[in-house]
Amino acid sequence: LYVSLEPCSHWGRTPPCAELIVARRIPRVVVGCIDSYCEVCGRGIERLREAGVEVRVGVLEREGLHFNRRFFTAQNQGRPYVILKWAQTADGCLDAVRPGPEVPAAWMTGPAAAPLAGRGGCDTGRNGDRAAGRPVADGAGMGGSESAAGGARPASDAARGVAPVQ
Repeated sequence: LYVSLEPCSHWGRTPPCAELIVARRIPRVVVGCIDSYCEVCGRGIERLREAGVEVRVGVLEREGLHFNRRFFTAQNQGRPYVILKWAQTADGCLDAVRPGPEVPAAWMTGPAAAPLAGRGGCDTGRNGDRAAGRPVADGAGMGGSESAAGGARPASDAARGVAPVQ
């Protein structure tokens, strides 16, 4: 059995994974990285070895640390793992100057990135973690008209071929 993170050895919201591995008589476990959480931190590996399970630690450790980076950030730094995404014009504007709140924001993201807006604009790991943490951008211009002096000028959605996400 390969696990990217050391099997837990304590009762939390779920039973300890190490006990399940022992109960299922899995003879060999390969662990990517040790769990830094104080309730585990080597105890899962120790429990497996006490039960006669052959354990190897550190295989694909860098990948395991990367894969579990959200967990480690929460545990070690006491904060969530944050991904920021925004669209801006070539001259650094985030939105057009609008005469009032009744005028909708100008879309600066192209059609390829628009469907991702509801997911925070990033592929956060739902598809095999292939693009986790990287902003998804279409690279095809900014949509509306831009000027170095005045920032983005609103263009109609129809003119840009973009349908607003509801």
